[in-house]
Amino acid sequence: MSIASLSDEQAYLHRQFRGMLIVITIAVALGTSSSILGKFIFSAPWDSIEVITSTVFLVFTALLWWLLQHNRLYLASLIFSSLMLLLAAIETARNVAPANWMFVVSLLIAATVLSLPYISSHSFRRLTITTVAIGVGIIGYIAVLQWQSDSALMNPIISTCIVFVGTMFLLWQFSNLHHLLVTSLRGSNTELLALKASLEQQVAERTAELQATLASL
Repeated sequence: MSIASLSDEQAYLHRQFRGMLIVITIAVALGTSSSILGKFIFSAPWDSIEVITSTVFLVFTALLWWLLQHNRLYLASLIFSSLMLLLAAIETARNVAPANWMFVVSLLIAATVLSLPYISSHSFRRLTITTVAIGVGIIGYIAVLQWQSDSALMNPIISTCIVFVGTMFLLWQFSNLHHLLVTSLRGSNTELLALKASLEQQVAERTAELQATLASL
């Protein structure tokens, strides 16, 4: 793949990612807004957690929309990852049943995967450490509650924690390899561009010499 086609493909992938985030942002904004309107229309009771959650989600979606309109994919991906981590914590606080574990762990993993191609290696390391800390805290919280009700669920909880931490470690390794590969490709592209410029200069000099020789002859 040439340098130009590589840049075009990267720009195309960024447009796809931006479009996906825009669709998800609109869906989150519509879902949150409809939930708030439903509370007002049907005079349903509010709790403090729900009010704070709805307000935070609306603020997040407004900020995401502004960033996406200005093509700030780096910050948009980090904010979207933070939104998923927040949602995982809220879902855990609402329901710690085993049926909800898969959704919470999926949110934690998706929060990390989402930003993988669009942030630096150092930023991804900090995001991974934050996600692992939040994930272990959530799983520990679930373990404490389940130990009081059904100690037989401790083995699945421990297995979930091991799989989650192992997945985060593999993603961190993949991120390092990914950024090393990108750095190597950029260095190779820079060398190729320098070599191309040098060859073009040599060709121009030889052509000028030949033209001068032909003119003298």
